Amino acid sequence: MHLNTRQLKILQEMGLSHPYLALPAKGKSRAQKKSTDSLDSVPNTFAAPSLSAEIVSSVFIRPVLATPSQKSEHALSPPPKATNYDTVEVSTLSWEELKDKALTCVSCELSKTRKQVCFGSRIDSSNNKSIPPAAINCSDKLDWLIVDFIPTDLEDQTQNPLLAESGQLLGNMLRALRSLGKSKTTKNGTQRENSLTISLINAVKCHAPGGRVASNLEIHQCRPYLIRQIELLKPKTILILGSHAFKAVFPLEQKEGLTDGAVAIPFARIRSETRFIGTIPTFITYHPSYLLTHPEDKSKAWHDLFKAYQHTESLSS
Repeated sequence: MHLNTRQLKILQEMGLSHPYLALPAKGKSRAQKKSTDSLDSVPNTFAAPSLSAEIVSSVFIRPVLATPSQKSEHALSPPPKATNYDTVEVSTLSWEELKDKALTCVSCELSKTRKQVCFGSRIDSSNNKSIPPAAINCSDKLDWLIVDFIPTDLEDQTQNPLLAESGQLLGNMLRALRSLGKSKTTKNGTQRENSLTISLINAVKCHAPGGRVASNLEIHQCRPYLIRQIELLKPKTILILGSHAFKAVFPLEQKEGLTDGAVAIPFARIRSETRFIGTIPTFITYHPSYLLTHPEDKSKAWHDLFKAYQHTESLSS
């Protein structure tokens, strides 16, 4: 559906926004304004606009493609300071200092509308929409760290990432995965349940009002918290949910080829490749909200989770 300039202005005045409802710039054709920065054709219910060239150049992680058996010595490094706004300085903070700073952060517009900062949750097998997870703890020895994109409105209100329908699906998938674990015999001969320890954090810590997408600036300003959380938590494995969380973590890996002829990397290939954040193997799968509208891809998501599970099991065997 093509909307004229007047219709687009009316929608914007009503507070309705969408990456594709942008007014065309004067003097430029529709073809010139068409974005070529989208990751791929994989839809998502909270699809974010593409990262700008400024944000893409402010990379904090340089990913290394490798197999799980290979090691990468590339360490996390904070994004360079921008000239038009302040970058949050958290690279030397302890866990409690980091949490205190995040809970009082006012570095972007989301701080004016959020109900609370969603700093992270420890997800146990008993957690569901009625039994919320406990707050994430740095002393936990994590098997998995799940990186989501942005809190839902329900998570903003309750701090429970499993309350929304997509969160319920994620919880069910994690419980099914845990059921694969068998009891193990420890060195002293006792039996213990082989169960994954899992925590979840968001690339953007605050909910965006009205269901709008987080802006490039908001993603960029929250990135130092994400870096420092990963550095302090030191999980065995990282699982990224969806293409937009992937773009927030790996902003350089959106397109390939020469600058003039670069093309979007297919999400199928992104899922098939193991990346490393520092030395931590990182797997990417579909976001649960996408699976709610595309149930035919649930088997692919299960394959991704099982691949990550097998790798984690190999580390503890």
